[in-house]
Amino acid sequence: MRVVRSNRAPTPIDHLFVTVAQGPFDQSYAEEMSDALVTALCGHVDVRRGPVLTGLELDDRVMSERLRAAGADGLLLLNPIGGAVGGYRHR
Repeated sequence: MRVVRSNRAPTPIDHLFVTVAQGPFDQSYAEEMSDALVTALCGHVDVRRGPVLTGLELDDRVMSERLRAAGADGLLLLNPIGGAVGGYRHR
């Protein structure tokens, strides 16, 4: 896991936006992962779940607008680089 944090972000972060990139997995797996992250974090911070990113999003203004609308101080983006699902290894 790699953490990138802006110097402009408040400490601590009060409002977090969580989104997951689909990567080489089915969208349902990415949605389950996103839900699990939201559930794990909701007791610690006000968290909002974002969309599953497919890699076809070409305009980052849409995500920026969603972050603003959610009042997010930070973004947690999970971007899978590989792994095993159902006994098969993905890269």
